[in-house]
Amino acid sequence: MAWPMAIVNLNLESMKDDYLAKSVILEAENHFRSFEDNLFTSILHMRGGAQLSEAKKLAPGVEFMNRNINAGFPPNTFLVVDTHLDEYTGMLQHTGGHTGGTNTTITEILMANLGEDFVTSMKASSDAARRDRTVKTTVSGNMPWCDLTPKARGGWRGLFMVSCGPAIRVSHHFEAVKGLVRNNLVDFVLAFGGSGTLPSTVCNTVRSLVMDTGVFGRTDIWSAVCDLMSSSNDFLEYTTAVVVFASTVENRRIVDCRQIGKDIPGLRAFGYEFKSCPTQCCQPAPADMRVHNRGVKVHLRCLKCNWRLVSARTNMDNKHFKRVNKLVAPQLFWHHYPPSTNLQNYFVELTNVEHAQPASSDQDKGKKGGDMKGKSKGHAEISSDIQEDSEMEDGNYDSMSDK
Repeated sequence: MAWPMAIVNLNLESMKDDYLAKSVILEAENHFRSFEDNLFTSILHMRGGAQLSEAKKLAPGVEFMNRNINAGFPPNTFLVVDTHLDEYTGMLQHTGGHTGGTNTTITEILMANLGEDFVTSMKASSDAARRDRTVKTTVSGNMPWCDLTPKARGGWRGLFMVSCGPAIRVSHHFEAVKGLVRNNLVDFVLAFGGSGTLPSTVCNTVRSLVMDTGVFGRTDIWSAVCDLMSSSNDFLEYTTAVVVFASTVENRRIVDCRQIGKDIPGLRAFGYEFKSCPTQCCQPAPADMRVHNRGVKVHLRCLKCNWRLVSARTNMDNKHFKRVNKLVAPQLFWHHYPPSTNLQNYFVELTNVEHAQPASSDQDKGKKGGDMKGKSKGHAEISSDIQEDSEMEDGNYDSMSDK
């Protein structure tokens, strides 16, 4: 049996092809072809004044959710939002076309277009799964190799936010996204933080994570994302992946935010775009900070003031950047998001630490030089003694011959 799953796509009406939505739905239908009753899909188009009429399309979805909850199989729900980004406010469009329209936060878009009934059914599915205390065992009474109880398999809610620009990087909008997880509206959010967020670029990632979670039961979201990125990360050459997810620690819901980037020689160090220069009053543009690689070491150079920062190693973790998978994908790094000031100044701190110890370095060099001179002198004395001994032996040999 395939665990019940609902997929709702919210697309801006001006995006006529629905490429991302149809791709995700087609993949899901392929997995559920023997269990068609366990899959609900819908494509809603966002346009002015159409929120109520579009929300009514989810009435069968509400019935689908309630029926499976009552049967003991709370469905997983995935929301895929594909729209434009307003270049001035950094928020998402819900009306209009490519050149402009009305925009707002992701929270208001979801609440207006999904409708209260569907949002309530999502929450009911999650609550039913988390409250479940079912214990399944094998015929011999042992624990099975995988957990098939509703608490582990059902009630998960994911949001995939795809826009023509990195809406996740706008501070006030990021707080709205984080609030969705904090307020228990969804369990995780996958968004993209770079400029390469075209549906054709990120479609495989969105589709694969939906299937991994909803079909194959990969409910440890961070582990599932790391494994997915390790095996397929070409899209990270154009963008970054931002994951906002919740975990339970000592019965407390903790929200964590992390960004995954790809270390690209000559372009991005540790998958991050550094903009900090240690020169006072120097404020370089992103294009002014150049990345230079030499083997496993990388350093930055500011073209504006010609300052060169010290090197850091990319073949190991550091206090800010951790490798996603040390063996399979050592070029992928993750860090907490949004990036802290200390993270942004990582190379500056390394440079300041090195420059703060010139005296000790000179003393060490002097001591080392003295030791080398001492060693050289010792070698010279030994060579002289050997030469003298050789001459003395020759003299003794000659005197013995005369006798």
